[in-house]
Amino acid sequence: MKERTFYHYSCRHGAVGIRGTGWVRPNAHPMLCHELVWLTDLAQPARNALGLTSHTISCDRTAYRVTVQTDQAVWWPIWARRLDPAVRRGFDMAYGAMPAHWWVTTHQLRPVKVEKLSELVVR
Repeated sequence: MKERTFYHYSCRHGAVGIRGTGWVRPNAHPMLCHELVWLTDLAQPARNALGLTSHTISCDRTAYRVTVQTDQAVWWPIWARRLDPAVRRGFDMAYGAMPAHWWVTTHQLRPVKVEKLSELVVR
Protein backbone atom coordinates (compact mmCIF):
# COMPACT_ATOMS: atom_id res chain seq x y z
CA MET A 1 0.00 0.00 0.00
CA LYS A 2 1.23 3.51 -0.84
CA GLU A 3 1.84 6.02 1.95
CA ARG A 4 -0.80 8.72 2.35
CA THR A 5 -0.96 11.97 4.26
CA PHE A 6 -3.12 11.93 7.36
CA TYR A 7 -3.62 14.20 10.34
CA HIS A 8 -3.81 13.57 14.07
CA TYR A 9 -5.16 16.28 16.38
CA SER A 10 -3.92 16.79 19.90
CA CYS A 11 -4.17 19.01 22.95
CA ARG A 12 -1.21 21.03 24.24
CA HIS A 13 0.03 18.46 26.76
CA GLY A 14 -0.30 15.66 24.19
CA ALA A 15 1.67 17.71 21.68
CA VAL A 16 4.53 18.03 24.18
CA GLY A 17 4.95 14.24 24.23
CA ILE A 18 4.59 13.95 20.47
CA ARG A 19 7.16 16.68 19.91
CA GLY A 20 9.52 15.03 22.39
CA THR A 21 9.46 11.61 20.73
CA GLY A 22 8.69 12.49 17.12
CA TRP A 23 6.04 9.74 17.06
CA VAL A 24 2.30 9.39 17.53
CA ARG A 25 1.97 6.26 19.62
CA PRO A 26 -1.10 4.06 20.03
CA ASN A 27 -3.15 4.94 23.07
CA ALA A 28 -5.67 2.74 24.89
CA HIS A 29 -9.23 3.76 24.16
CA PRO A 30 -11.43 3.18 27.23
CA MET A 31 -14.52 2.11 25.27
CA LEU A 32 -12.81 -0.06 22.67
CA CYS A 33 -10.21 -2.06 24.65
CA HIS A 34 -7.75 -1.46 21.80
CA GLU A 35 -4.68 0.70 21.55
CA LEU A 36 -5.15 2.99 18.56
CA VAL A 37 -3.69 5.97 16.80
CA TRP A 38 -6.64 7.97 15.47
CA LEU A 39 -6.03 9.68 12.14
CA THR A 40 -8.13 11.61 9.66
CA ASP A 41 -7.96 12.86 6.11
CA LEU A 42 -9.41 16.23 7.20
CA ALA A 43 -6.71 18.92 7.17
CA GLN A 44 -8.89 21.24 9.27
CA PRO A 45 -10.31 19.97 12.55
CA ALA A 46 -14.06 19.55 12.84
CA ARG A 47 -14.72 18.74 16.50
CA ASN A 48 -17.98 16.84 16.14
CA ALA A 49 -16.96 15.15 12.90
CA LEU A 50 -13.81 13.76 14.50
CA GLY A 51 -15.22 13.05 17.97
CA LEU A 52 -12.95 15.69 19.55
CA THR A 53 -15.62 17.63 21.41
CA SER A 54 -13.90 17.38 24.81
CA HIS A 55 -17.22 16.69 26.56
CA THR A 56 -15.47 14.31 28.96
CA ILE A 57 -12.10 16.06 29.27
CA SER A 58 -11.11 19.69 29.70
CA CYS A 59 -8.32 20.07 27.15
CA ASP A 60 -8.70 21.27 23.56
CA ARG A 61 -7.91 18.24 21.42
CA THR A 62 -7.79 20.37 18.28
CA ALA A 63 -5.09 22.79 19.45
CA TYR A 64 -2.36 21.02 17.44
CA ARG A 65 -2.35 19.24 14.11
CA VAL A 66 0.17 16.49 13.50
CA THR A 67 0.83 15.67 9.86
CA VAL A 68 1.93 12.09 9.17
CA GLN A 69 2.65 9.84 6.21
CA THR A 70 1.74 6.19 6.64
CA ASP A 71 0.71 3.08 4.77
CA GLN A 72 -0.51 1.45 8.00
CA ALA A 73 -3.84 3.28 8.42
CA VAL A 74 -7.04 1.26 8.21
CA TRP A 75 -10.27 3.01 7.28
CA TRP A 76 -12.61 3.10 10.29
CA PRO A 77 -15.65 1.58 8.50
CA ILE A 78 -13.54 -1.49 7.74
CA TRP A 79 -11.68 -1.71 11.08
CA ALA A 80 -14.89 -1.14 13.12
CA ARG A 81 -16.54 -4.27 11.71
CA ARG A 82 -14.85 -6.18 14.55
CA LEU A 83 -16.73 -4.19 17.19
CA ASP A 84 -20.00 -5.02 18.87
CA PRO A 85 -22.65 -3.32 16.70
CA ALA A 86 -24.01 -1.25 19.61
CA VAL A 87 -20.53 0.06 20.42
CA ARG A 88 -19.89 0.93 16.80
CA ARG A 89 -23.22 2.76 16.51
CA GLY A 90 -22.24 4.83 19.54
CA PHE A 91 -19.26 6.14 17.60
CA ASP A 92 -20.75 6.32 14.13
CA MET A 93 -24.04 7.93 15.15
CA ALA A 94 -22.69 10.56 17.58
CA TYR A 95 -23.91 14.06 16.80
CA GLY A 96 -22.09 15.37 13.73
CA ALA A 97 -19.80 12.33 13.49
CA MET A 98 -18.18 11.72 10.10
CA PRO A 99 -16.70 8.21 10.38
CA ALA A 100 -15.88 8.16 6.66
CA HIS A 101 -13.02 10.54 7.59
CA TRP A 102 -11.63 8.35 10.41
CA TRP A 103 -8.61 6.09 10.09
CA VAL A 104 -6.82 4.06 12.77
CA THR A 105 -3.61 2.19 13.33
CA THR A 106 -3.29 -0.35 16.13
CA HIS A 107 -0.61 -1.49 18.58
CA GLN A 108 0.21 -4.39 16.26
CA LEU A 109 1.45 -1.80 13.81
CA ARG A 110 4.34 0.54 14.43
CA PRO A 111 3.87 4.03 15.89
CA VAL A 112 3.37 6.75 13.31
CA LYS A 113 6.33 9.04 12.55
CA VAL A 114 5.57 12.76 12.72
CA GLU A 115 6.22 14.78 9.57
CA LYS A 116 5.07 18.12 11.00
CA LEU A 117 3.51 19.43 14.22
CA SER A 118 1.54 22.68 13.91
CA GLU A 119 -0.17 24.79 16.56
CA LEU A 120 -3.58 25.78 15.25
CA VAL A 121 -5.08 29.23 15.72
CA VAL A 122 -8.05 29.07 18.05
CA ARG A 123 -11.00 31.11 16.75
